[in-house]
Amino acid sequence: MKYFLVFAFLIFSYSFMGQETSETRSYSAVLQQGELLDFGNRSMKFKEVVSDSRCPVNVTCIWAGEAKVLVEIFENGRFLEEKILLVNSKNSTLSFITEAVAYSISGIDLMPYPTVQSKNTKPHYSLQMRVSEKL
Repeated sequence: MKYFLVFAFLIFSYSFMGQETSETRSYSAVLQQGELLDFGNRSMKFKEVVSDSRCPVNVTCIWAGEAKVLVEIFENGRFLEEKILLVNSKNSTLSFITEAVAYSISGIDLMPYPTVQSKNTKPHYSLQMRVSEKL
């Protein structure tokens, strides 16, 4: 029985040795429209707010609404692609892969939050987000 336990422990230990460990780096920023978040040789630009249908503060709405934000992704200063980020109450996450590196965008928040008074004016938006890259 003693040999069986030692043998089982060795097999259990070796099963963990074969697993790869991957490094994850995170970058956080609050960007004004037109600003870039640099992460490694890549960067992400807050281009514009496509739509903002979030329910204003102190108003009762049937639907909480959402905002859509357009970002541009660059690598070594060269444009790669555009992505639309969804800003809603569900804390959505966007994932994408470029050249064997997986990215995840989370913690997305768009400020200022709409008010009844600001519905007729165009606010100066800022975008808060966290980009994680898994190497």
